[in-house]
Amino acid sequence: MGQDNPLIAAMQSLGQANVMPPSPFLDIGVAGALWKERYVGGKEMPA
Repeated sequence: MGQDNPLIAAMQSLGQANVMPPSPFLDIGVAGALWKERYVGGKEMPA
């Protein structure tokens, strides 16, 4: 404990996190991504 780690400086140099979009747009985007994954996954199943 109390030792400097070079990874801490690397993490701090990345800056702040990006801003999330407003809730309705985020919800639509997440729902669309989940629907796409289900659709693509369904096409991969053998008939």
